Amino acid sequence: MCIHTGERRYKCHLCPQSFSSKYHLTVHLRVHTGERPYKCPACPAAFSQKNSLDSHLCIHTGERSYKCHMCPQSFSQKSNLNVHLRVHTGERPYKCLLCPYKGSVKSRLNKHMRTHMGEQSHKCPSCPRTYSHSGYLKRHQRLYDHQ
Repeated sequence: MCIHTGERRYKCHLCPQSFSSKYHLTVHLRVHTGERPYKCPACPAAFSQKNSLDSHLCIHTGERSYKCHMCPQSFSQKSNLNVHLRVHTGERPYKCLLCPYKGSVKSRLNKHMRTHMGEQSHKCPSCPRTYSHSGYLKRHQRLYDHQ
């Protein structure tokens, strides 16, 4: 009945999360324990949820059952198709709170945020310059022949 009422009586003792079923709490606890019981038979990858393993297996089979209806692209995972569709729609849901930057992929927003935080962890071995992204360092090395 909890699912219909929205009641979340299964509470995680390690964080504020709560769940409507004991199963979902059990799966969530793997975030804290690092348990990954679903092993890929073809490579060393392991997963905390069976559906993640099932999605991963498509990498090995080459199956691409998620097809874009606007172009010939196809994908092995629905999440990759959803990200790709933003190319066609122009949707950029990930907005920087510090500047006008908008991105279509969350990881790119995270990368962008490092420019605001002053994180300069990529140092050129040939000069004193440092960069927030490895790509910026590589471009610098090409431009100034620091290879």
